[in-house]
Amino acid sequence: MATAEDMVRGGEGISPDVNRASRKQAVGGVVSSLPWQEPKYLNSSETLLYSKRKILFNLDKAQLPIMDEGYAILVEGQMDCIVLFEAGIRNVVAGSGTAFSEEQALLLWRYTDRVVLNYDSDEAGMNAANKAKELLTKFGFEVEVMWLEADTDPAAFIMERGIEAYRHWIPAFPKRPLLAGITADDVGKQIARYLNL
Repeated sequence: MATAEDMVRGGEGISPDVNRASRKQAVGGVVSSLPWQEPKYLNSSETLLYSKRKILFNLDKAQLPIMDEGYAILVEGQMDCIVLFEAGIRNVVAGSGTAFSEEQALLLWRYTDRVVLNYDSDEAGMNAANKAKELLTKFGFEVEVMWLEADTDPAAFIMERGIEAYRHWIPAFPKRPLLAGITADDVGKQIARYLNL
């Protein structure tokens, strides 16, 4: 079985997982595009310093664009995130090979309280998006779900139809100043809710 180190040497779509300060912590990505080869995706092993549940892929580059746009686009996979970012969508982040977690929600909360979920439009993606929406809503996020055509992922959609076609699918959030209407009491309530106080 391939290891994360093997991916660096021979993987098809490998990228580093970095923390908010752009420090590399691990690697992950697509090992094989062939459906019969396992695993298709591979990430570094969990360590004391690296936990997939605590990382949002591309957050180091997307922090300022998320604050500027007033919302984040959350996609399922790293390749989706890379394709969107390279096509000019800068406020995009992705999970790191795990279901969206409370830790990731709290991390995202530092930059916005509005999210567009754009997971793959297959059954597994729809189920994962519904769970992520439920979790984000629990933390007080305003959430829009963006479904592309059936059985399509964001990267494939952009490669086939182009970035302008993708932009037409993005739900519109009205622009607002950063932290408008959010008080210290609101933040305290969110933290208390998370800590079950």
